[in-house]
Amino acid sequence: MPHIILCSYFKPLKETNYNRYSDLAYRISYHLILFTPKKQPIITSKTATELEIIFKEITLYKGYELFGLVLHPDHAHLILCAKPTHYIPGIVKDIIERTSFSILNRHREIQKKYRIKKLWSGNFYIETMGSLNIEELKSLLQDTKEHDLIDERANI
Repeated sequence: MPHIILCSYFKPLKETNYNRYSDLAYRISYHLILFTPKKQPIITSKTATELEIIFKEITLYKGYELFGLVLHPDHAHLILCAKPTHYIPGIVKDIIERTSFSILNRHREIQKKYRIKKLWSGNFYIETMGSLNIEELKSLLQDTKEHDLIDERANI
């Protein structure tokens, strides 16, 4: 079954491929995949639009850069850049808790229908981007066959 893309956002890339923080230059990028509980198709086009806004707000507020976001009914792909001082579990916790709180408070019917307390399961997949650039990952996430391979690799 092909994956349905509810939302796809990619930030235009800067001319430089690194960031500056204090007196150092860095490029720390992550590909994060969040899953809904039991991979249920909880995310709708309406909640996807709200989630895009919330993801952008959280990352801006916390000092991460959101370079890409692809939302599916049962999972989300995020491409993030963080400072060397950011703690990976803290990044994931912030994102999971804040999006869950915002969406489930606005859409109580989701909690009732799926009997969940959080929008995302505790399982997630994260990888550093390494030499894979954002443009390559963008094309992989939008190609159904490649997307299936990424999801299979991340299958928890």
